[in-house]
Amino acid sequence: MRAFSTFIIFVIGFLALSAFTPEGKKSVPKLQTYFACKQNGKIAVSAEQFLQNIKQPFCAKDSLDSLYEVVKFDMIYAETGLYQDSSGLPIVHTDYSYGTFQGDKVDDAWAKVFQDHIYKGDTIRFKNILVKGADKRTYRSSNIELVIR
Repeated sequence: MRAFSTFIIFVIGFLALSAFTPEGKKSVPKLQTYFACKQNGKIAVSAEQFLQNIKQPFCAKDSLDSLYEVVKFDMIYAETGLYQDSSGLPIVHTDYSYGTFQGDKVDDAWAKVFQDHIYKGDTIRFKNILVKGADKRTYRSSNIELVIR
């Protein structure tokens, strides 16, 4: 009899908790961002490949390959440079630049910076990528890290 009463209390508790869960809550899609709509994640590319693709738009897709419009993203450019210390010895130093972009492309001014400065060892990170779905809601997509080889 005691097992039956424990079972009844468990069922009543479960029903009470399930009554308070939101029914209409949608899950957030897991999105992947693609550099030039081709590659995602951590990518190693040559300087020539990077310069060919930097003016191409970014794309974002969910697990069903549905496209999402990229509306905003941040970029961190880590430019590796060779300098001299006070005694004339070479040292490697990294300069960091930051940019925020509206839309799905890097602007022409930054494309020109890359044209003039990109070199082996530089790293470009695209973060805080915001995309808009067909439901007009804004979602955050995955980051991209490019290493120039």
